[in-house]
Amino acid sequence: MYVGGYGPLSFIVAGNYINTFDDFQRSGESRWAKHELIGKKPVLEFIGQGCESITFTMNFDVLFGVKPETELEKLRKIRDNGENYALVLGDKPVGKNNWVIAGLSEAVKAFDGWGDIIKATVNVTMTEYVKNKGAAS
Repeated sequence: MYVGGYGPLSFIVAGNYINTFDDFQRSGESRWAKHELIGKKPVLEFIGQGCESITFTMNFDVLFGVKPETELEKLRKIRDNGENYALVLGDKPVGKNNWVIAGLSEAVKAFDGWGDIIKATVNVTMTEYVKNKGAAS
């Protein structure tokens, strides 16, 4: 069953193949300017929305039909090339904008007798990517 996708990554759960995520969290904030006043409390001014962020954990295991090193390399390439894609869950995009991989934290859980990774976990941090539509050319 197709769970979703992100660019060249597909999140799938089917039979002996599991390549999806856990612990999905989404957060956002607003931006405020703080104007200092002599002898008075500062005045806050709302200046706009901040970018949202998403974190989740992926577990790669050869026992579930996934090659951990291949999946880790895909994630690193997307991060290192500054690529942005829509994050899709089910058949709906998450948010109105694309997302970038802002950070990866990898942990190898097991190797086989030849030194190949057979089990790994990666924590993924994504940041909302907003195209600058008002910039001068």
